[in-house]
Amino acid sequence: MILDPHANDPGGNGWFARMAAALPHKIRIGGPTEVSGIMADLSSELAAREASTGRDAPEVFVIVHDLQRFKSLRPDDEFRFSMDEDAAATPSQAFASLLGEGGPVGMHVLASIDTWNNVSRWIPRKLLAEFEMRVLFQMSANDSSNLIDSPAATALGLHRALFHNEHNGTLETFRPYAMPDEAWLEEMQAIAR
Repeated sequence: MILDPHANDPGGNGWFARMAAALPHKIRIGGPTEVSGIMADLSSELAAREASTGRDAPEVFVIVHDLQRFKSLRPDDEFRFSMDEDAAATPSQAFASLLGEGGPVGMHVLASIDTWNNVSRWIPRKLLAEFEMRVLFQMSANDSSNLIDSPAATALGLHRALFHNEHNGTLETFRPYAMPDEAWLEEMQAIAR
């Protein structure tokens, strides 16, 4: 599953759509208007996997590009009151459940977000710990410390990033690459099929 804020743009033959066409896997792409349906489907899949521990099910990867562009995934007001006990989970509640409970049953989230302020708005502190691997570009010492408990991202220059692996306790500097071109996609398509 891919949540791309540009999925429904006019002439929207974006990179994710081209990648999905090149791979043999069933990949569903949706924009902000499809979030409710996609999150409901993911919530149902999560519930089914939790009942069976998810060991026999294939891995599911949910890619959320520009999380801050998906307003419905922003956490609800904690003091919201509802008379309907059986009301379906909101997209933000389903997203929080996926972050907190998806990993052990083979459902993983890869998300990109632009600033620490937006990270703190969209991902509660408790659930931020579920993101075991993080990539940071140059940012302030405070933002870097909030994300990886180190101000290391302040020392990054142009064309450098940090890869932080919480589980292994490693921090690596690397040089990110540009998005792959059509030739690379065609090569991957030939290999995958």
